[in-house]
Amino acid sequence: MPTSRFAEQMEFLSENFKVISMDDLTGHHGSSSFSDSNEFVVVVTFDDGYKDNLTYALPVLEQYNIPAVIYITTRFLEGDAWMWWYELWDYIEETDLLEVNFFEISKKWNTEFQNQKISCFNELKDLFLKYEYEKQKEVMQKITSFEDRKQYLQLCLNWEEVKILDRHPLITIGSHSHSHPNLKILTEEKAFSEMYMSKSLLEERLEHSVHHFAYPYGTVNEANIREFELASCCGYRSAVTTQTETIWSPTLLAIPRLGVPSYLTVQGLKGKLSGWEHLTRKLIFRGT
Repeated sequence: MPTSRFAEQMEFLSENFKVISMDDLTGHHGSSSFSDSNEFVVVVTFDDGYKDNLTYALPVLEQYNIPAVIYITTRFLEGDAWMWWYELWDYIEETDLLEVNFFEISKKWNTEFQNQKISCFNELKDLFLKYEYEKQKEVMQKITSFEDRKQYLQLCLNWEEVKILDRHPLITIGSHSHSHPNLKILTEEKAFSEMYMSKSLLEERLEHSVHHFAYPYGTVNEANIREFELASCCGYRSAVTTQTETIWSPTLLAIPRLGVPSYLTVQGLKGKLSGWEHLTRKLIFRGT
Protein backbone atom coordinates (compact mmCIF):
# COMPACT_ATOMS: atom_id res chain seq x y z
CA MET A 1 0.00 0.00 0.00
CA PRO A 2 1.65 3.29 -1.06
CA THR A 3 1.73 5.73 1.83
CA SER A 4 0.11 8.43 -0.30
CA ARG A 5 -2.84 6.18 -1.11
CA PHE A 6 -3.22 5.12 2.51
CA ALA A 7 -3.27 8.80 3.46
CA GLU A 8 -6.00 9.49 0.89
CA GLN A 9 -8.07 6.64 2.31
CA MET A 10 -7.66 7.82 5.91
CA GLU A 11 -8.52 11.39 4.91
CA PHE A 12 -11.67 10.09 3.22
CA LEU A 13 -12.65 8.09 6.31
CA SER A 14 -12.02 10.99 8.67
CA GLU A 15 -14.16 13.36 6.59
CA ASN A 16 -17.06 11.00 5.92
CA PHE A 17 -17.38 8.45 8.73
CA LYS A 18 -17.14 7.99 12.44
CA VAL A 19 -13.94 5.96 12.94
CA ILE A 20 -13.72 4.27 16.34
CA SER A 21 -11.45 1.86 18.20
CA MET A 22 -12.15 -1.85 18.58
CA ASP A 23 -12.83 -1.27 22.28
CA ASP A 24 -15.45 1.31 21.32
CA LEU A 25 -16.92 -1.01 18.70
CA THR A 26 -17.47 -3.82 21.19
CA GLY A 27 -19.08 -1.38 23.62
CA HIS A 28 -21.09 0.26 20.85
CA HIS A 29 -22.31 -3.06 19.49
CA GLY A 30 -23.11 -4.35 22.93
CA SER A 31 -25.18 -1.33 23.90
CA SER A 32 -28.92 -1.73 24.09
CA SER A 33 -29.45 1.06 21.58
CA PHE A 34 -27.18 -0.40 18.89
CA SER A 35 -29.78 -2.56 17.16
CA ASP A 36 -32.09 0.46 16.90
CA SER A 37 -29.40 2.84 15.69
CA ASN A 38 -28.62 3.73 12.10
CA GLU A 39 -25.21 5.10 13.03
CA PHE A 40 -22.46 3.89 10.69
CA VAL A 41 -19.06 3.35 12.28
CA VAL A 42 -15.72 2.14 10.91
CA VAL A 43 -12.78 0.36 12.57
CA VAL A 44 -9.32 0.27 10.96
CA THR A 45 -7.31 -2.93 11.45
CA PHE A 46 -3.85 -4.26 10.56
CA ASP A 47 -2.74 -7.90 10.63
CA ASP A 48 0.53 -9.71 11.41
CA GLY A 49 2.62 -6.98 13.06
CA TYR A 50 4.71 -5.39 10.33
CA LYS A 51 7.22 -2.63 11.07
CA ASP A 52 5.60 -0.32 8.50
CA ASN A 53 2.58 -0.08 10.80
CA LEU A 54 4.83 2.02 13.04
CA THR A 55 7.03 3.79 10.50
CA TYR A 56 4.51 4.62 7.79
CA ALA A 57 0.94 4.00 8.97
CA LEU A 58 1.10 5.59 12.42
CA PRO A 59 2.06 9.11 11.22
CA VAL A 60 -0.91 9.04 8.83
CA LEU A 61 -3.24 7.82 11.57
CA GLU A 62 -1.96 10.64 13.80
CA GLN A 63 -2.52 13.20 11.04
CA TYR A 64 -6.19 12.29 10.77
CA ASN A 65 -6.68 11.23 14.41
CA ILE A 66 -7.80 7.73 13.43
CA PRO A 67 -7.61 4.87 15.95
CA ALA A 68 -6.58 1.39 14.82
CA VAL A 69 -5.99 -2.12 16.12
CA ILE A 70 -2.83 -4.04 15.19
CA TYR A 71 -3.06 -7.82 15.48
CA ILE A 72 0.33 -9.36 16.32
CA THR A 73 1.72 -12.78 15.36
CA THR A 74 3.93 -13.47 18.37
CA ARG A 75 6.23 -16.03 16.68
CA PHE A 76 7.75 -13.14 14.75
CA LEU A 77 8.46 -11.27 17.99
CA GLU A 78 10.13 -14.37 19.43
CA GLY A 79 12.71 -14.39 16.64
CA ASP A 80 11.23 -16.74 14.03
CA ALA A 81 10.05 -14.54 11.18
CA TRP A 82 9.79 -17.09 8.40
CA MET A 83 6.71 -16.32 6.33
CA TRP A 84 5.95 -18.85 3.65
CA TRP A 85 3.90 -16.31 1.62
CA TYR A 86 6.91 -14.01 1.31
CA GLU A 87 9.43 -16.73 0.51
CA LEU A 88 7.11 -18.37 -1.99
CA TRP A 89 6.54 -15.09 -3.80
CA ASP A 90 10.26 -14.23 -3.73
CA TYR A 91 11.04 -17.57 -5.34
CA ILE A 92 8.34 -17.26 -8.01
CA GLU A 93 9.51 -13.74 -8.80
CA GLU A 94 12.99 -15.04 -9.67
CA THR A 95 11.96 -17.90 -11.96
CA ASP A 96 10.30 -18.24 -15.35
CA LEU A 97 9.36 -21.89 -14.84
CA LEU A 98 8.31 -23.72 -11.70
CA GLU A 99 7.76 -27.45 -11.52
CA VAL A 100 6.71 -29.48 -8.47
CA ASN A 101 6.27 -33.18 -7.98
CA PHE A 102 5.55 -34.15 -4.39
CA PHE A 103 2.70 -35.11 -2.08
CA GLU A 104 -0.58 -34.77 -3.96
CA ILE A 105 0.61 -32.33 -6.58
CA SER A 106 2.52 -32.76 -9.82
CA LYS A 107 2.42 -29.69 -11.98
CA LYS A 108 4.45 -27.25 -14.04
CA TRP A 109 3.84 -23.49 -14.27
CA ASN A 110 5.17 -21.00 -16.75
CA THR A 111 5.97 -17.94 -14.63
CA GLU A 112 7.51 -15.60 -17.15
CA PHE A 113 4.81 -12.95 -16.89
CA GLN A 114 3.28 -11.26 -13.83
CA ASN A 115 -0.20 -12.72 -14.28
CA GLN A 116 1.34 -16.22 -14.53
CA LYS A 117 3.31 -15.63 -11.35
CA ILE A 118 0.18 -14.54 -9.49
CA SER A 119 -1.76 -17.57 -10.73
CA CYS A 120 1.03 -19.92 -9.66
CA PHE A 121 1.26 -18.28 -6.24
CA ASN A 122 -2.48 -18.57 -5.67
CA GLU A 123 -2.53 -22.26 -6.54
CA LEU A 124 0.41 -23.04 -4.26
CA LYS A 125 -1.09 -20.87 -1.50
CA ASP A 126 -4.03 -23.27 -1.31
CA LEU A 127 -1.53 -26.10 -0.83
CA PHE A 128 0.27 -24.36 2.03
CA LEU A 129 -3.00 -23.71 3.84
CA LYS A 130 -3.58 -27.45 4.09
CA TYR A 131 -0.50 -28.03 6.23
CA GLU A 132 0.84 -27.23 9.68
CA TYR A 133 4.00 -25.21 10.21
CA GLU A 134 6.64 -27.96 9.98
CA LYS A 135 5.02 -29.48 6.91
CA GLN A 136 4.90 -26.03 5.29
CA LYS A 137 8.68 -25.77 5.74
CA GLU A 138 9.05 -29.19 4.14
CA VAL A 139 6.94 -28.09 1.17
CA MET A 140 9.05 -24.94 0.76
CA GLN A 141 12.23 -26.99 0.84
CA LYS A 142 10.92 -29.19 -1.95
CA ILE A 143 9.92 -26.16 -4.03
CA THR A 144 13.16 -24.22 -3.60
CA SER A 145 15.61 -27.14 -3.11
CA PHE A 146 17.11 -25.16 -0.19
CA GLU A 147 17.02 -26.44 3.38
CA ASP A 148 17.45 -23.09 5.15
CA ARG A 149 14.36 -20.93 5.34
CA LYS A 150 14.45 -17.18 4.75
CA GLN A 151 13.82 -14.92 7.69
CA TYR A 152 11.98 -11.59 7.39
CA LEU A 153 12.78 -9.98 10.72
CA GLN A 154 13.46 -6.66 8.98
CA LEU A 155 9.78 -6.50 8.03
CA CYS A 156 8.44 -7.23 11.51
CA LEU A 157 7.95 -5.21 14.64
CA ASN A 158 10.09 -6.13 17.62
CA TRP A 159 8.97 -6.11 21.25
CA GLU A 160 10.16 -2.56 21.94
CA GLU A 161 8.30 -1.27 18.88
CA VAL A 162 5.13 -3.10 19.92
CA LYS A 163 5.42 -1.44 23.33
CA ILE A 164 5.77 1.97 21.66
CA LEU A 165 2.62 1.32 19.67
CA ASP A 166 0.83 -0.06 22.72
CA ARG A 167 1.46 3.17 24.63
CA HIS A 168 0.05 5.30 21.81
CA PRO A 169 -3.50 6.54 22.51
CA LEU A 170 -4.66 5.71 18.96
CA ILE A 171 -3.38 2.12 18.90
CA THR A 172 -4.81 -1.08 20.37
CA ILE A 173 -2.68 -4.23 20.29
CA GLY A 174 -4.50 -7.48 19.55
CA SER A 175 -3.48 -11.09 19.02
CA HIS A 176 -3.13 -12.88 15.67
CA SER A 177 -2.14 -16.33 17.03
CA HIS A 178 1.40 -17.45 17.79
CA SER A 179 2.57 -18.95 14.48
CA HIS A 180 -0.13 -17.82 12.01
CA PRO A 181 -1.56 -21.26 11.15
CA ASN A 182 -4.77 -22.32 9.48
CA LEU A 183 -6.52 -22.97 12.79
CA LYS A 184 -9.19 -25.14 11.22
CA ILE A 185 -6.76 -27.93 10.27
CA LEU A 186 -5.34 -28.14 13.81
CA THR A 187 -6.64 -30.31 16.59
CA GLU A 188 -8.77 -28.44 19.10
CA GLU A 189 -5.92 -28.57 21.62
CA LYS A 190 -3.37 -27.13 19.17
CA ALA A 191 -5.76 -24.45 17.93
CA PHE A 192 -6.49 -23.35 21.50
CA SER A 193 -2.76 -23.28 22.28
CA GLU A 194 -2.08 -21.07 19.23
CA MET A 195 -4.77 -18.60 20.23
CA TYR A 196 -4.01 -18.57 23.95
CA MET A 197 -0.20 -18.56 23.74
CA SER A 198 -0.13 -15.32 21.74
CA LYS A 199 -2.52 -13.69 24.18
CA SER A 200 -0.38 -14.78 27.15
CA LEU A 201 2.89 -13.60 25.60
CA LEU A 202 1.44 -10.20 24.73
CA GLU A 203 -0.12 -9.76 28.17
CA GLU A 204 3.14 -10.72 29.89
CA ARG A 205 5.23 -8.23 27.90
CA LEU A 206 2.68 -5.41 27.75
CA GLU A 207 1.53 -5.90 31.35
CA HIS A 208 -2.18 -5.59 30.63
CA SER A 209 -5.00 -7.70 29.24
CA VAL A 210 -5.35 -8.29 25.50
CA HIS A 211 -9.00 -8.47 24.47
CA HIS A 212 -9.04 -8.71 20.67
CA PHE A 213 -8.10 -11.42 18.19
CA ALA A 214 -7.84 -11.85 14.41
CA TYR A 215 -8.13 -15.33 12.90
CA PRO A 216 -5.16 -16.05 10.57
CA TYR A 217 -6.36 -15.95 6.94
CA GLY A 218 -9.88 -15.68 8.35
CA THR A 219 -12.15 -17.14 5.66
CA VAL A 220 -14.74 -19.86 6.37
CA ASN A 221 -12.04 -22.35 5.36
CA GLU A 222 -9.82 -21.28 8.26
CA ALA A 223 -12.22 -20.03 10.92
CA ASN A 224 -15.69 -21.21 11.78
CA ILE A 225 -17.88 -22.21 14.71
CA ARG A 226 -15.22 -24.22 16.57
CA GLU A 227 -12.68 -21.41 16.29
CA PHE A 228 -15.26 -18.83 17.39
CA GLU A 229 -15.94 -20.92 20.50
CA LEU A 230 -12.22 -21.27 21.20
CA ALA A 231 -11.83 -17.50 21.01
CA SER A 232 -14.44 -17.24 23.74
CA CYS A 233 -12.66 -19.88 25.82
CA CYS A 234 -9.41 -17.89 25.52
CA GLY A 235 -11.15 -14.85 26.98
CA TYR A 236 -11.22 -12.62 23.91
CA ARG A 237 -13.98 -10.00 23.78
CA SER A 238 -13.85 -9.74 20.01
CA ALA A 239 -12.41 -11.63 17.06
CA VAL A 240 -12.35 -10.66 13.40
CA THR A 241 -12.50 -12.74 10.24
CA THR A 242 -11.83 -11.81 6.61
CA GLN A 243 -15.34 -12.85 5.66
CA THR A 244 -17.30 -10.11 3.92
CA GLU A 245 -20.75 -9.95 5.45
CA THR A 246 -23.22 -7.30 6.53
CA ILE A 247 -22.48 -6.10 10.06
CA TRP A 248 -25.97 -5.51 11.43
CA SER A 249 -25.86 -8.01 14.27
CA PRO A 250 -22.75 -10.20 14.08
CA THR A 251 -21.36 -12.13 16.99
CA LEU A 252 -18.43 -10.20 18.38
CA LEU A 253 -16.30 -13.33 17.97
CA ALA A 254 -16.89 -13.48 14.20
CA ILE A 255 -16.76 -9.88 13.04
CA PRO A 256 -16.48 -9.63 9.24
CA ARG A 257 -14.00 -7.28 7.57
CA LEU A 258 -13.47 -5.57 4.24
CA GLY A 259 -10.03 -6.11 2.70
CA VAL A 260 -8.32 -3.02 1.29
CA PRO A 261 -5.82 -4.01 -1.45
CA SER A 262 -2.97 -1.73 -2.48
CA TYR A 263 -4.61 -0.73 -5.75
CA LEU A 264 -7.91 0.41 -4.18
CA THR A 265 -8.74 4.04 -4.89
CA VAL A 266 -10.87 6.27 -2.68
CA GLN A 267 -13.80 5.63 -5.00
CA GLY A 268 -13.21 1.89 -4.62
CA LEU A 269 -13.15 2.25 -0.85
CA LYS A 270 -16.38 4.20 -0.99
CA GLY A 271 -17.92 1.35 -2.99
CA LYS A 272 -16.83 -1.21 -0.44
CA LEU A 273 -18.22 0.78 2.48
CA SER A 274 -21.53 1.34 0.69
CA GLY A 275 -22.14 -2.42 0.56
CA TRP A 276 -22.71 -2.41 -3.19
CA GLU A 277 -19.67 -4.55 -3.91
CA HIS A 278 -20.81 -7.23 -1.48
CA LEU A 279 -24.39 -7.13 -2.78
CA THR A 280 -23.24 -7.42 -6.40
CA ARG A 281 -21.07 -10.44 -5.60
CA LYS A 282 -23.96 -12.15 -3.82
CA LEU A 283 -26.29 -11.53 -6.77
CA ILE A 284 -23.71 -12.84 -9.25
CA PHE A 285 -23.07 -15.92 -7.10
CA ARG A 286 -26.80 -16.67 -6.87
CA GLY A 287 -27.10 -16.36 -10.63
CA THR A 288 -24.36 -18.91 -11.38
